[in-house]
Amino acid sequence: STKKVPDWMKSIPNGKLLSLGSSKMDAETLEYQKTVFKALTGKELDIEEKIVEWNSLRSQLQMMVLSGQGPDIFSIYNGVGIYLRNKGLTRNIKEYINMNDAAWEDMKSLSEVMLYKGELTGVTTSDPLITGGIIYNKTLIKQAGLDDPWDLYEQKKWDITKFLEYVEELTVDQNHDNKPEVFGVSMSPESLFRFALSSGEDLVKFNADGTVSNNIRSATFTRWASYARRIEKAGSYDTESWTAGQRFIQGKVAMMGGQNIWNMFSSKDMIQMKKQDKIGWVPQPMDVNAKIYYHSAEQTIRFLPKNSKNPKGAAAYLYMMRYDQLNPSSAKIQKEKTKYINEYGWTAEEYEFQRHFSDHFTPITFNWIHLPDFKYTSLWNVFTEDWSKLVEE
Repeated sequence: STKKVPDWMKSIPNGKLLSLGSSKMDAETLEYQKTVFKALTGKELDIEEKIVEWNSLRSQLQMMVLSGQGPDIFSIYNGVGIYLRNKGLTRNIKEYINMNDAAWEDMKSLSEVMLYKGELTGVTTSDPLITGGIIYNKTLIKQAGLDDPWDLYEQKKWDITKFLEYVEELTVDQNHDNKPEVFGVSMSPESLFRFALSSGEDLVKFNADGTVSNNIRSATFTRWASYARRIEKAGSYDTESWTAGQRFIQGKVAMMGGQNIWNMFSSKDMIQMKKQDKIGWVPQPMDVNAKIYYHSAEQTIRFLPKNSKNPKGAAAYLYMMRYDQLNPSSAKIQKEKTKYINEYGWTAEEYEFQRHFSDHFTPITFNWIHLPDFKYTSLWNVFTEDWSKLVEE
């Protein structure tokens, strides 16, 4: 049953847990979790949060585990989790969580990468988070006589070919000085490779034996690198993509790549444009060779580190998170929906779309971006340098 929890959760020693992370949980979420945890276990949830810089998480976890003071709860996304598993820092949690149970059935394939040498070394408690996409200026799109990208997406016509056409049409260099007055698109080189995940491939592969393979010589990425050069030749390669947000507000950037749907309320100006129906969001363009719609995603993997004090309580916490996903609070959802509509100018349809992202796409996690052994910074030159040379570098 997805509405029941195992009997062992009623016999955990206590709900006192040590969590290691890079940011504190907001007070409202913590209070809600305390309520659910108490209802499911009969114990009070008492979380001590140890906060360190993101870049220090891996070394801090290793230091705590090796000193016999492992945190009870630890989570990190994408391939970094597998990297830490390979370092021997995670505990087998098979005795607490059975992936064949109804509550975990939907998470089985997503957690499969953590099944290793007969052990379950981590789980995911929720669907992948679909990240990236394109925020676009509706006014500039209309002035160019182009269809709204969201309409094309709904008609299954929003693919990389159509996107590149839009980039060229929306790039404006009136005085021909190679400095566009309007960029058709501003996107970081990283965003291009997130777009490329719509092919169904990632830049790295995780093998059954736990090793990681470099997939960069794939014909797929050679093809996607050619798209970057096409953007550059159209005059739309933005060398200051990190400042695109302000220029987008000023009407100097027509589309911004690599943007989550929630970036539409990243500033007061963006919210105002949204309320005036001047901006929209659309998923990343579909790959022309793909049979289904893949999209870049982040997958949070949750662990019970070795040498922790309360593994049973931590396992109950993971179960609580899964239970909450399966049995969400309708009042909580309605409160959030009202906020999105009233404060951020969303429509009810937009809110429901982002709530059910996984119904629309097959997620592909971009494992390469934070994997310690994968040095991807040379890829930043994909817009301006020969791909075959970059691959070897």
